[in-house]
Amino acid sequence: MIIEGWAGIVYRITEKIMKIAYLNLLWFLFLFPGLVLLGLFPSTIALFTTVRKMILEPDVKIFPLFWSTYKSEFIKGNLIGYILLMIGIVIALDVRFMSYQTSPLFVVLFYVLAAFMLIYLILLINFFPVYVHYDLNMFKQLKQSLFIGILRPLASVIMAVSLLAIWVIMYFSPGLIVFFGASGSAYILMFIATRNFVALEQKVSKGT
Repeated sequence: MIIEGWAGIVYRITEKIMKIAYLNLLWFLFLFPGLVLLGLFPSTIALFTTVRKMILEPDVKIFPLFWSTYKSEFIKGNLIGYILLMIGIVIALDVRFMSYQTSPLFVVLFYVLAAFMLIYLILLINFFPVYVHYDLNMFKQLKQSLFIGILRPLASVIMAVSLLAIWVIMYFSPGLIVFFGASGSAYILMFIATRNFVALEQKVSKGT
């Protein structure tokens, strides 16, 4: 049955909100088969994969796609996820250590590390959308994430600002975290990234 007019618009918006809330529940529940630590990254990859499919094909069957992605990405997702996490921890600890030093050399090193942290954040905010959109090996996924982030800086800024806005809203309305904490963040990132990828691919095709 096709619902038209304002009723149809309200229906589609409500349906999408319910799907996003359902995805948040799936993301949370699938942390536990991996005892949280091993469930975090495959569950997040499954979340982004399903959100991407939902944006491109609104009638996608959510649970089968989420479950199959979770299983297929369990090992690879944990491997690349914890590599990224360890890199971030090392850079953050180094920046924190350098911030307490007063020697001119350490001050220079602090700014160098701060630049590395910025590059890391650009890579990170683009990583999951790139991971689920492009079929690449691990090294190329990291390279592509950074390449797109630097080549399209405005999109990266919009993604970061949008993500921050969502988190601020949830900070003042913590009840929303239960329903939209992970899935809402993934949806806004994937929504912006998908359009960014299309624009980039069109630009590349015109240049060839």
